[in-house]
Amino acid sequence: MDKMFNKFEYICNYEGIKFDADNQRVRCLAHIINLSVQNILKALKGEAPENKNEILQENVSIGSILGVVTKVTSPQRKERFKRQCVALNIKSLELIPDIRTRWNSTFYMIKRAFCLREPLHNLAAADKELSSYLLNSIKWDKLNEIQGLLECFQKATIEMSSENSPILGQTVPIYNYLIDNIEDFLEKTNTKSNDVINAANDAKSKLQQYYLSSDGLVYVIATKVYLNEPPENFDMDVLAFWKVHENKFPNLFKMAKDFLAIPGTSVPVERIFSGGTDLITQRRCSLNPEIIRKSMCLKAWLKYKNKN
Repeated sequence: MDKMFNKFEYICNYEGIKFDADNQRVRCLAHIINLSVQNILKALKGEAPENKNEILQENVSIGSILGVVTKVTSPQRKERFKRQCVALNIKSLELIPDIRTRWNSTFYMIKRAFCLREPLHNLAAADKELSSYLLNSIKWDKLNEIQGLLECFQKATIEMSSENSPILGQTVPIYNYLIDNIEDFLEKTNTKSNDVINAANDAKSKLQQYYLSSDGLVYVIATKVYLNEPPENFDMDVLAFWKVHENKFPNLFKMAKDFLAIPGTSVPVERIFSGGTDLITQRRCSLNPEIIRKSMCLKAWLKYKNKN
């Protein structure tokens, strides 16, 4: 991506168009969230394993849960686990594995483990191969802290992955939400575990690295003009605000249309792009780019209109 923007800057400058790759680039917030969470996971459990037999032991709490989940894959152990759930009158749910390329799988693995805490404990206690993965109350408390730290990132990821809401104007509030949650976690946590505290600080540092860079040219929109306006309701629709003030701030309105329509993350755009295979089939492979672009836009707009 860096190479692409450097090349784009070169082409723009060659054509006489002013473009600064450092100050006029808006990074995908979903990607920044992923980088921040990867800092957490790296601090908690080191590098991710290359295969399911390489159990993470740097953090005993995550390593223990991951060990049990990894081992409970055979039909025999799955059946014994189901019997433990039945005996405790607990719904038998599938254990969620930790997938190396998806950070939120760790969050869901821990969350599901708490739902199945008793049968997991009993299964590990009754199986010699799993006894080393038994978690005591201290380890469970630590897992609960890790889950709490990851939860705000999961909520932000869901918000930014939505097709209807993730526009550029929401990125700064989400930055603030994440940083505030981490600071609140550090202030209120009773943990004596340095790795959990270090993980939270690493995540905060990564967010602030990009948050501070959000004060570039791309975000400067005549602040002095509209700061004199009376404050609006926090829950208002930002796009609707600029539509109402179209005549009062005609130039800012045009800028708002350009900037606020930009998705804050590439997720919904990638989803639309992936649907291109439904349009460009073997029988339609001769469509020109302009027809493809208009057709994809119309499809996306109609889908959005029907949802609302």
